[in-house]
Amino acid sequence: MVKTSIEWLKNKDGSKGYSWNPISGCTKVSAGCAHCYAESMAHRFWGERKFTDVRCHPEKLDEPLKLRKPSKIFVNSMSDLFHPDVPPEFIDDVLAVIKACPQHTFLILTKRPENIQEKVYGALELPARILGGGDHFPPNVWLGVSVENQTTADERIPILLQTSAAHRFISVEPMLGEIDLTALNLGTNFEMSAIDGWYVTPGNDGYDEPIQHGDGEKLDWIICGGETGPGARPMHPDWAKFLRDQCVEAKVPFFFKKWGKAQLSFFPREIGKKMDGYINGVEWRQLPDGLA
Repeated sequence: MVKTSIEWLKNKDGSKGYSWNPISGCTKVSAGCAHCYAESMAHRFWGERKFTDVRCHPEKLDEPLKLRKPSKIFVNSMSDLFHPDVPPEFIDDVLAVIKACPQHTFLILTKRPENIQEKVYGALELPARILGGGDHFPPNVWLGVSVENQTTADERIPILLQTSAAHRFISVEPMLGEIDLTALNLGTNFEMSAIDGWYVTPGNDGYDEPIQHGDGEKLDWIICGGETGPGARPMHPDWAKFLRDQCVEAKVPFFFKKWGKAQLSFFPREIGKKMDGYINGVEWRQLPDGLA
């Protein structure tokens, strides 16, 4: 594992968290992948190996076990745990290591939540252990989806909310358009019933016994940031402000990472790293309980 400068991955004492890559390599799935930082790093250091060559690294599985100090660990910064080329058995191994390290907090981001059913839950029948949530996503896992616009938010967030993870978050980075999450009723609870391991609203024929899972269908944290690097695409400041306002209304912690270089085309005065984390002169680097 290596220490990382990711702003939202700092430990409680202010020290840097870690990135852990038992899997490396990925493929593009949506517009947010266009300027992938991981692909750029792979091109610099991997030689002839292509970034689309997805590989599992069993020799890296025990790395968190060697770290004594309680730390935040970002899982697969150079890949996606739920990529189609990652065998379910290897995902089980990753989650087993996480379960064996309760002193650490593991953050998992995916653009492929639709693969969680098959790769994590498998062909289980209407299962008590899915509803319990402990066997698959230990309580020290923060499971999140990465979205960039309204389309990917509408596709990925509802699936995230259907999982048995104890903590759920979204990363809107790079932010490529306005996102309205009000239809998800952020921060509120709902009664749900289960079918084939996924949650659906009560009233479906044959599934009329509502259950309450954990804290209910809610998001625990939202991260937001503009795109940086060569060819960075613009993020209008109003998009970030609108998302912040939704979080304030729903009482969901909001972490504003950075404006990104491209917003110069909108508001030159807000450009520059000195303004990262700030909206209208107020710093928005909120952390939820359990990560603060």
